[in-house]
Amino acid sequence: MEPAADHPAVPALQPGLGGIAGVRPTSPSRRPAVLVEVGRRIATASCSDTIVRDATALVAETLQADHCGMACCEDITSEGRYWLWETSAGFGNEQEAGDKLPISSVSSMFGFAMSLKEPVLVRELAREERFIDRRLLHRGLKSALVVPLLVDGAAVGAMGLFDRQLHRFNEDDLLFTESIAHLLSGTLTRQRMQETLEQQCRLQQTMLDTVDALVMEITLRGRIRWVNRACQRLTDFEPEELEERPLWNALIASEEANMLQAALDRAAHGQAPVEAETYLLTKKSHRRRIAWSFAPLHDVQGKVKSLLATGVDLTDLQDLQEELARTQAVARQLEQSLQEIQIGSPEAATVARDTPFKLIPEVGQRERRDSPRRAYPYVQLIAPIIDNQPPDPSSFREVMCRDISSGGVSFLSRVKLTHDRWVIAFGTPPLLTYVTAEIVHQTPMMIDNKPQIVIGCRYTGRIQYPSK
Repeated sequence: MEPAADHPAVPALQPGLGGIAGVRPTSPSRRPAVLVEVGRRIATASCSDTIVRDATALVAETLQADHCGMACCEDITSEGRYWLWETSAGFGNEQEAGDKLPISSVSSMFGFAMSLKEPVLVRELAREERFIDRRLLHRGLKSALVVPLLVDGAAVGAMGLFDRQLHRFNEDDLLFTESIAHLLSGTLTRQRMQETLEQQCRLQQTMLDTVDALVMEITLRGRIRWVNRACQRLTDFEPEELEERPLWNALIASEEANMLQAALDRAAHGQAPVEAETYLLTKKSHRRRIAWSFAPLHDVQGKVKSLLATGVDLTDLQDLQEELARTQAVARQLEQSLQEIQIGSPEAATVARDTPFKLIPEVGQRERRDSPRRAYPYVQLIAPIIDNQPPDPSSFREVMCRDISSGGVSFLSRVKLTHDRWVIAFGTPPLLTYVTAEIVHQTPMMIDNKPQIVIGCRYTGRIQYPSK
């Protein structure tokens, strides 16, 4: 069906020109159709500059203005750009950089309207006293209409209409142009909010990927939505292998599934944070001890929509704590043995040591001692007693001790020893205790698939070197 003669259809913008081909709609009744066309342009254009440019050209064609222009910037205090072109010629080069927007608002009509944050209608530019825009006057333009584009109360751009005739624009033109500007402002606000959201998402993702803690989002039913890279590295699972799988089926040991489900239920009911410890199973079935913290994530209405789980790997710390407990137990046994040494031999003294040791099993060796022995796999220093003279401190060499008791100690040697009496230095330099001992036996053995001689000694006393 053909449109009526007094209601011609609004033609589309020419690509790359920002103008309209064909008949110019001059009737005020066609302005609603122009609003629709601007809405279509907004829906299809992705670049904010393109949206402002095309809408400005469309309004200029509608109002039959000689010139039109636009300005774009973050706010009035930052450096912006503005463009001015003849309506009939179109925008021209898509890559045109535009002119720098003057910092002073009194030297540019665009800058003045943006600083005022209100539309500005000037019927005679030559008589205008609030600002002097020499570029407009140089082009012979005599009347102008500029409407700022506001985002969150700040002017981020403007659209302008200019003509060589005096009193070219009226209040109806201003209201029409301002209506278009409101459409553009809403679109720019939405775009900037989307850009800010995307930037925050990228920042959040970067932070999640750089932290060492495990981070994942879980649905209220316990299904995994996403995991960070730390979780990937620890579990060896790819994200797609974990997504939509229940946490207790994918990563948690079966015996702790009920306990974890109870923790998730408490977090889903708004208790934050909910903490729990479980074993995590990696893809290779390795167990890692994890300290979890579950917190609810709320939607805009404040309703809990999912859970954020963070986990800290305690496995290494747990191993250290267990090792420390074992070391402390053995240290207490060593202290008891040294006390027995002191009681059994008045000449002997307690051995000062800072280095802990641990028990190792003894298999296939005949017991020669009356007092119980304890494994003592540590390097100590020995030196022979020659002609009843204490050895020089520089003559001590390292040997690997094997076991210790209240009556003696054994160490390993690659060869048989020719001297019967020795001084053994217990401890770590400079805190050393020197104990005299005599060899009781030298027994060949295979240790770690290597031939070794176990040298068994019993304590005979203690000597003390002068302090330096």
